[in-house]
Formats: sequence, structure tokens, C-alpha cells
Amino acid sequence: MKNTKIGYFATTVKPNKLWEYLTFSAKIDSERKTNKKLKLVVIKKKFPSLGFFIFFIKSLIKYNIFFFRKFINLKYKDCEIGFYAAAHIYGNFSVYNSKIKIYFNILWSLFLAGSIIETGYDLVKKVDAIFIDHPANINGIYFTIFCNNKKIIYSNFYPRGFFCIDKRNGKNKKIKNFLDARIYPSKKKITNKTIIKNKKYLNKIVSNPNKYVMWMQKTKYKTMRKGNINFSKLKYIVYAHSFVDGPLDYGYDGFINLEEWLEFTIKEIKKTNNFGIIKAHPNFYNPMFGDVAKNDARVFKKLKTRYEDDKLIFIDYPVKNFLLLQQIPKKTIIISHHGSTLLEATTMGFKSICSKSTFWHPRFNVSNQYTSISNYRTLLNSKWNDLKLFENQNKFYDLSNQTFFNKYGIQNHLFWQKFIEKESKKKLSISFQTRIGIKRHKITDHILKSSKEKIFKKLSNNIEEISI
Repeated sequence: MKNTKIGYFATTVKPNKLWEYLTFSAKIDSERKTNKKLKLVVIKKKFPSLGFFIFFIKSLIKYNIFFFRKFINLKYKDCEIGFYAAAHIYGNFSVYNSKIKIYFNILWSLFLAGSIIETGYDLVKKVDAIFIDHPANINGIYFTIFCNNKKIIYSNFYPRGFFCIDKRNGKNKKIKNFLDARIYPSKKKITNKTIIKNKKYLNKIVSNPNKYVMWMQKTKYKTMRKGNINFSKLKYIVYAHSFVDGPLDYGYDGFINLEEWLEFTIKEIKKTNNFGIIKAHPNFYNPMFGDVAKNDARVFKKLKTRYEDDKLIFIDYPVKNFLLLQQIPKKTIIISHHGSTLLEATTMGFKSICSKSTFWHPRFNVSNQYTSISNYRTLLNSKWNDLKLFENQNKFYDLSNQTFFNKYGIQNHLFWQKFIEKESKKKLSISFQTRIGIKRHKITDHILKSSKEKIFKKLSNNIEEISI
């Protein structure tokens, strides 16, 4: 059937390099879904209205902008403007060193978020579908607006790959913002075969991360220096995260950013007078991550200088997790804000504590997830016997399976980038990379123009359809 109706497809990012493939593939798919010929619109942000400036001035007068826990709860036109502005602020390393830069970035990020809100509400009246890049950051505003107006949304984000959420005709009623698109427990019980497969894979990740974790392939590990570590008395291991890599990607749990979370954790552990290890992420010392790694290592060193003593040891060099976990008592409590380290530790039988703000929905009941700072303090002071490993094995391996074996996910056969790599005239190995992301964009330099349409069509037929 020939398309006779005309509509619009919007994108938050200029379609060049890799973004071109995601944008045009999503456009083709949305044309099939809407039975319309869609014109491409690259979003240009509006200058905020008088109404926004009245809101802005009132926020200044009430000092809401300068008290972070008031600021993060600010709302404008039914959007969580404070939360999304904060996500934008703390993804910038310059704010960690200067209060002046923090306040400047607060004002600028609030202005930017206001501009996006008003652009989104104006755009959603005219547009049928949208591609949104970096949906966990300030662009999450577009996600919320297009969800609430029942449009078709495309995006890509870990642990999912390239995905679509169709909100038309009463579909996906539970999804109201980006956080609702996280991994949910499956409706069907997983098989014993799937459980065995995931047990084996998790063991492989722990023992050989260079081979099985894409972003760890060039990490160079060092031998564990035991020094004055008394493993037999160890009660806690705390895993540090990159301080700027999406500190609010999965929601707000009471902590402004991951430096505040780590420092609070350290202080609470010191109060217990128990032995603990604070472990740096191995990629803090990976040159492939450039300035991000350097800044992460600098913040970690600052905390080590301030807090390390005989009972609290900082590991400030890359060490394989497997070698560490092999040496510690099974009653050691693993602490991480979010991330797959928790799954690795759980499969080895370690109980853990983490935030509710992680890439899976709390309904999985994996780990001991806190919902506020006071709740976190309570969990940190809990006895080992009062903590759970997980609710049940089925839910835990369901989570693992969706994280590592989603066919559209980063390491699997329908991951969107692989369709581009297949057509690239120059095959680029991991050794080509000097900085994270270079390989991803370089592959588009070696695609024949005649191959582009072929990739667009193939990719448009391999987009994960989310239904919750």
C-alpha cells in the first residue's frame, strides 16, 4: 500500500556518523508503523518562554536552586526539570573542583532543561515518532513528553541495544518515562538450561573480563598486593564507579552524585570499626578512557588520602575481581551503587547492598536495594544474617539472561552496530582503539554509499520492541 499521508519524524541528534544509521533505520520502521511518509526534523531548541523565566526567578527567590535536595525536586510543566538538570550538571567533571562552576552549571542546565521542555511540548503536537540519543541524561525530558503524548519512541541504551517503545492505542501504559523502560522480570519462568548457561557465563566474566566484557578488553590488570590486608577479618568490599559516567542514569536515590555516595559509604563503614576494602574501577587506570579515567583516578586518590587507615584499605590499581573474591570470607558484604559487579558477586554466593537506581527494576529482588539515604545507612549497619542473597534463583538468572543474552544487546548477534561492521570495508579490531568510542565512529568512514540503504533496511527490521 502506497503511503499518501505525510507526517514528521524528529531526532535529537544530527544524523551523521553512527547516528545516521540509527536515525534513518528508526524512520523507516516508524513509516511502516504509521503508514505515512515522514519528513525528518532535526530538533532545534526553542528559547524559553516568559512563563519559564517567571518559574526561574521564583526558584531563585526561594533559594531552591542553591539547595540541591530542593533543586532536584523542582518540577515545571509536569516534568522533573530539577532531576534532568542535575543529571546534566554532574556529568561534567569541572563542577567537582569549583563551587563557582557548580552554580554556573546549575543555572545553565536549568535554562537548557526549560528550553527542552518547551521545545518538546511544541514538537509533540506535530511529530509522529522520535529518536532520542542519551535518554538517561537531559534528553530524558523528551522521553517523558513523548511517552505521555502516546508517540513512538526510539533510542539505544545499555543493557538494551537499539529499541522502540510504541505508546499509541493504549500500549505500554506502565511506561511513563525512561526509568520505566528498564529491564523487568519476564512473564514466563526461565528454563533450567537458561539457568545453567548463565551460571557458566557469569563465571567466565568474573575469571576473564578481558575476553567477555567489551569495555574491559584493553584493561591491564596487576597482581594483587596483599600488604597489610587481613582478609579473614574483612566485612565489606566497596566498588567505586566512574564519577561522571551517568551518575543519575537510573534515577535519584538521595545522593547527588557518585562521589557523594562513595564518601558517605566510607564514613559509615569507618563508624562500624570493621575492616573494609575500597576498590577502584579498573578503568580508572585505562588510557583508552582518556580524561574521564584521569579524573576518576584523581577523585579516588583524594578520597584515599583523606580516609585510608589500617582498617580501610584502598586498592588504587586494576585488580581482577575474581582474584579478590576468591580470597575473602563468604560473609563479606559486597557494596556497589549499581552495575553488573553485583551479579558477578551474587553468582559466587556473596550478599550485597546496592541502590534501587540501577539498570534493573526492583521487582527482581536481587541484592538489598536501598530507597533513601536513611534506608542505606540501616542496610550498611545490618548483620550479615539479616541480608538476603536474592529472592529466588529464577528471578536472578532471568535478570542475568536479559542483561547478557538479549539478542539486541551489546555483545550479541543483533546488536545494531554489527550490521554496520559487516558492511565496513575496513575491519577494525579492538587494538585500533586509543580512546573509547573511536572504533565505533571510525567504522562509518569505510561504508560505501550504495551499502547505506541496505544497512538502514536491515537495521529497521532488527529493533527491539519493548512491551511492558
